[in-house]
Amino acid sequence: MSTWKPHPAFEIEDKTPLHKILVWAKGKQEIIAVSFLVVLLVSVGIPYYLKSKAESESTGMQKLNVAQYYLTSHVDPKNGPFKSDREKYQAALQQFQQVAQQNAGTYAAKAAKYYEGKCQLVMGQYAQAYVSFDEAAQRLKDSPLGEAALLGKASSLVMQVKWADAAKVYEQYTVQYPAGFLIGEMRLHLADTYIRMNQKDKAVAEWRKVAEMDPKSADGLEAIRLLKQKS
Repeated sequence: MSTWKPHPAFEIEDKTPLHKILVWAKGKQEIIAVSFLVVLLVSVGIPYYLKSKAESESTGMQKLNVAQYYLTSHVDPKNGPFKSDREKYQAALQQFQQVAQQNAGTYAAKAAKYYEGKCQLVMGQYAQAYVSFDEAAQRLKDSPLGEAALLGKASSLVMQVKWADAAKVYEQYTVQYPAGFLIGEMRLHLADTYIRMNQKDKAVAEWRKVAEMDPKSADGLEAIRLLKQKS
């Protein structure tokens, strides 16, 4: 009984480079599939993400500008566009909240959190303002608006008569931004808070620091006046 053998031509064909590649590929199907997805993500997904982010940033800035326009709009009880300050700030607040929610991750959304706090502070919503300013201070760290957010955060505590907590925020600012553009003002606020906490020595120390930094500035002159008054 004869045993069947393949034609020599087939044996030769099975040893071709193409065949070897196909055999290797068959055993590496999962790796190839994953590699293809990675390449697809890099070539298509990332550019799409960047484009979407740019569009979201642009849209967010447009909405932010509209909300900021509300803040400067005229109040007229008869003709509007806003009939009261509360109505104006409420409309602006809603617009800022939309930017923060719908354009998350963009600079516009981060800035919107600061302005949320600003509106809430004016409207007497001090606890909510604290939360908004706190979030803005973290998201906008090392920027002028981030510095202003710390001032707003402390102000919301002052309005709640939480002197010790407010002092901690002012102290945080002096450590985080020793040369910040609000440093004189923040030290004066800190000194005032110390006075309210019956810590006059600490207050005097802050006035002296402000006076020494720039004695001819508005903050420096105020510090000098307070030093003379309290001496």
